[in-house]
Amino acid sequence: MIFKVPIDIEPDFNIRFFQLIADNVQILGSEHKSWPDSIVFTGTLGKILYDIVIDMEWDFARFNPSHISATVNQIIISYSKPITEVQNGSSVIQDSIANKEIEGFPSGETMNNITSHMAKGGGFKIERMIRPEIKIKLER
Repeated sequence: MIFKVPIDIEPDFNIRFFQLIADNVQILGSEHKSWPDSIVFTGTLGKILYDIVIDMEWDFARFNPSHISATVNQIIISYSKPITEVQNGSSVIQDSIANKEIEGFPSGETMNNITSHMAKGGGFKIERMIRPEIKIKLER
């Protein structure tokens, strides 16, 4: 996604900028069922937008807004800590196979057990730690 930052900031720009942040926070929040808690502005254009957030006194405190000097101009909306993503391994969500956790690559025997379990109509879930983020590139 690309967001254009004009040289001369008009009042309606602030509305579009706020809407951009709100929409992307909503996307992450609804996809992962928890609100992101980090908004990082990078580069010189990021600094301009970060200053708007501070000057307008927008209540972004729960997102810990910050600016990082960098060569890339962008906004990164993310989670400060990894979150657990659960994917259904079949069409039915049930407990994991025999309540065992599988880490790394499963062995041939484990794969046979999974196949056997699935053939009996059982289900399983896959859990992994993720750190989703949305990066918005900033341009003039």
